[in-house]
Amino acid sequence: MTDHQGLFIESPWSQDYGIALRQPSQHVPDIAAALLAMGFRAHDVELVEAYQHATGLGPSDAIHEVGVGTGEDICRAHALVSDLPYLTRETANTLRLATVRPFAPQIGDDAQPEFCPIAVVSQPDHYDVLYVITDPGQINAVRNFAFPRMVDDRKIRPRCCLASRLVVERLYRREIRDAAAEFDEALARGTDDGRYRLALKALLMHASYSGASDIHFDPL
Repeated sequence: MTDHQGLFIESPWSQDYGIALRQPSQHVPDIAAALLAMGFRAHDVELVEAYQHATGLGPSDAIHEVGVGTGEDICRAHALVSDLPYLTRETANTLRLATVRPFAPQIGDDAQPEFCPIAVVSQPDHYDVLYVITDPGQINAVRNFAFPRMVDDRKIRPRCCLASRLVVERLYRREIRDAAAEFDEALARGTDDGRYRLALKALLMHASYSGASDIHFDPL
């Protein structure tokens, strides 16, 4: 089934990985053409191009800073240019990724996750792993991360789809980071005065990215 603009259809990868992905139904040569195909006004596209020229930013950052489109718009535009499928925010909200944690990069609290595994298919001699990225230029970063690694003595063969920056960050912070383990590790630091701060930080970050409305503490 196509979307309302007729630009995307269901991806063949959806059956491979059991995740509903959207696939471009046509190819466009560049981001400007993609934005026009998506219904953006020519004036807004010219503004993005002028901002890129003046600042040297890439198209994603230019669209974001000019404010003419959302993260989902940027994702769709990249999909149309690269022919990669993309993951919608609505589908991402349904994913549970605890089983893919061994295939994920480890980053610090303040670092921005560039990619995140969302599905794994076990093969006799390797794992097919689907990573979600925010820009087609990150494909090499995924390959450089995956190829040297072994999980259960099997290699990783990565494939990439696209999602907005917000989707990738939420998936990583909500699903990949083991908030319960971080909470317990913080409290296990004995007499360390910072243990409560670290425990609370782990709890608040997990609650925030999980969309919790409130947190209740039980002193018992």
